[in-house]
Amino acid sequence: MPIVMHATMPVKPEMREPFLNAIPKLVEASNAEEGVQFYQCYESLAEPNTFVMIEVYADKAAMDAHLASPHFQQAGKGLGMVLAGKPTLTYFEAGDPQNLPM
Repeated sequence: MPIVMHATMPVKPEMREPFLNAIPKLVEASNAEEGVQFYQCYESLAEPNTFVMIEVYADKAAMDAHLASPHFQQAGKGLGMVLAGKPTLTYFEAGDPQNLPM
């Protein structure tokens, strides 16, 4: 079953540029992983310097493989220096697609 994850990360204002410089490498490497269907970073409009990774995996095994990947482990080591607080990770199991009337 597909997995959708949101990782919300508050970034210290003074560490914004280093964070923004590092994220494209993580996004590129993550999108190249087998089982990763979508991986992108966005900044919250409501909370400056709060970034949300939106991630879609083919299944839980693909998510677990990403979390164990060398590029994710390397990125995780540097997050402690840039984060202003603890990240929030939330994931959902996606069910069958539903058509919405328009």
